Amino acid sequence: MKKQHLRKTLPFTLAALLVGIMIWYYDVYVNWQPQLYPLAVAALTAGVLALTLLTLWARGEKRIAMLWKTVLSVIAFMAPLLGVSYLINNVIDATARQAATVALPLCAAQILVLLVLSLQLTGKLGRISKRALAGVILAALIGGIWASGLLARPLKLDTETPLPDDYALWETRTCEALTGDMSSIVSADSGTLAWRTSYAINAYCRAYQATGEEIYLEKAGGYLYEIFQLAADNDGDGYKNWGTSDYSDGGRYEEYFVHTGALLSSAGEWINLLYSTPDMLEKHEPTSGMRYQALCEYLIDEATQHLIPAFEPDWDEAHGMYIEWQDSGSGTTSLRLEKRSTANNRFLAMAAVLIQFAKLSPEHEELYLRRADAMLGAFHAKLGYDQNGNITTWNYRDVYLEEDEHGPGAEDFSHGRESVRAAIMGYANGLAFTEDNVRAFARVYASMLRGRQKEPLLAWRVDGKGEANNPVGLFIYDLSPFGGVLWRAGYRTALFRGAAAYSHDAARILAFHEHAPAPQAFTLLSASPGTERILFRWENSTHACKYTLQISDRADFSNLIINRANILDTSVFVEKLPESKTLYWRVIAANQGGGEYVSETMEVTV
Repeated sequence: MKKQHLRKTLPFTLAALLVGIMIWYYDVYVNWQPQLYPLAVAALTAGVLALTLLTLWARGEKRIAMLWKTVLSVIAFMAPLLGVSYLINNVIDATARQAATVALPLCAAQILVLLVLSLQLTGKLGRISKRALAGVILAALIGGIWASGLLARPLKLDTETPLPDDYALWETRTCEALTGDMSSIVSADSGTLAWRTSYAINAYCRAYQATGEEIYLEKAGGYLYEIFQLAADNDGDGYKNWGTSDYSDGGRYEEYFVHTGALLSSAGEWINLLYSTPDMLEKHEPTSGMRYQALCEYLIDEATQHLIPAFEPDWDEAHGMYIEWQDSGSGTTSLRLEKRSTANNRFLAMAAVLIQFAKLSPEHEELYLRRADAMLGAFHAKLGYDQNGNITTWNYRDVYLEEDEHGPGAEDFSHGRESVRAAIMGYANGLAFTEDNVRAFARVYASMLRGRQKEPLLAWRVDGKGEANNPVGLFIYDLSPFGGVLWRAGYRTALFRGAAAYSHDAARILAFHEHAPAPQAFTLLSASPGTERILFRWENSTHACKYTLQISDRADFSNLIINRANILDTSVFVEKLPESKTLYWRVIAANQGGGEYVSETMEVTV
């Protein structure tokens, strides 16, 4: 009798194990959500325990009879609870709707098999059709496998179908997102400044570049003044900075160069944009009452005299990068015990800062650019490329120092966009990266697209693994000139989900919009020779999202010495040009809609 009972029950027990293994695989390798590990462990444990106890019971081990009944009761009670908790974890998050597509059938299968197992072993299955239940379970399993496979498949985004001309809609959405009260971005907490405020300041810059409306520069300037006023020497190192206690053991206050770097790179972007808007420099900023020229000088002084030098002890000259210390999280000014290299995005945040402020502080130009070039070069050397120039290896963290104990692992979409921002700046200013290198980054992100045409989303990691519930956003849009598919992906998802899900990303969609009006006229400002490089600066061209700098030794530009395309800023460095010659330069403003405006020509003597 017991053997017959075993034969009837064993398939359901094995099914419970199978579903548990599937959930475990989905969580660890596809979903990559550590918060769901306990559920996966519970599912596996329940299946293994059921199989073990069932085998012992069938062999006549009476001592476990009472334990077996108890376990059955727990399983019967916990299976629906675990299944529902799994669903809630996925469905309650609006950005995880594609995860729910897989979670629904897997959870349904888990609940059914465990309930059927419990009913079967307690003799309460009654007249329920076993075949019908088996069919439902099988269908749920097949649905889960099918959905998982569908979402894991790369999406070839439709780039042929014309998109609606809704440029005006995104102008409205940008205005609604950025002209209201954004005072919540003002904080002394460095984590908030890095992962929220810096994005907002960048959005204000993009909004101004797209529309030419000074209100966006004005709003950003007021917030930056308030934020810089909050910097203080809280750790007693003699330098003002921002910090946080959210990332350290025991709630200890720390100052992180990745946080300061993220905020400063956006602040530097804003200041450089002001210097490319001469008419605004003499106006007064409402919050501080200072002229914009004076406000810019104040921000530059704070950055070059306090915020950047605060992390000088973290600079490793031998390896050409900022490093962190084993006692703390990611580059701090606390106790320094044993050095190690940090994640790529962390030191590259400082590379972006140094590029921006090299343009603003001539006395630091040579030092800042040398360090930025060293960091970008170190990162570039760790990237793997195939014979076609495609990136095959891109790690979140690489081994740079002998003291490093961490191993490589694929970069994720979120931290990767910080590295991409620095790489784009590096290319534009002639440091480490080429235009083809940046196009390779765009291809990586394009290969990460999953899901549906109306809601394309990114896989979590650059190797295509991880849950595909991540919209194109923030600095990924900066790759649009290097691969237009990414703008379309972000645009479609934003349109599908609505403006509420995107807030200031509306400015980035507007800036790179395929139906943007033709770029407007603008003026070349200056070509300033330095020790090693020349800094070129020009005014913003409204509706333009990219520029091409051309330098020639002939007035008709028939022989181009420099032809640097897809520059996102209005100022760039160019390496030393032939000396004792008069050269000619001009800038072509363009956008993703195909519009262009060619500036007048200026001479520069080197």
